[in-house]
Amino acid sequence: FMQRCSDLLDICASVQQLASRNGEGEPAALPEFGAKGGAGEVASSLLVLRSSFEKQLASLRALPYDILDVKASGWHDDYNRFKAFVKDLEVMLQNVIKKAFESAA
Repeated sequence: FMQRCSDLLDICASVQQLASRNGEGEPAALPEFGAKGGAGEVASSLLVLRSSFEKQLASLRALPYDILDVKASGWHDDYNRFKAFVKDLEVMLQNVIKKAFESAA
């Protein structure tokens, strides 16, 4: 049970980092990027990443079992799939950040 709670804390940390919300529960505004070329592309890429993450999160919310039920063995596969997705998303985010700095130079 303690491991399951730890897994859920990891998910919450991912939500804070990748799908932050403002005080009204709406998606937080993206940072302003310079007027140089590529700024719109960077913002667009960030919105796509956020949307992908929110879809993955929705699939976790829609699991057909109670995630706190330690007898639900499907959790391990679902959680590992989520972790792999977040790793891939982090790599994509690194690429967007790199592209933003390259276009600013």
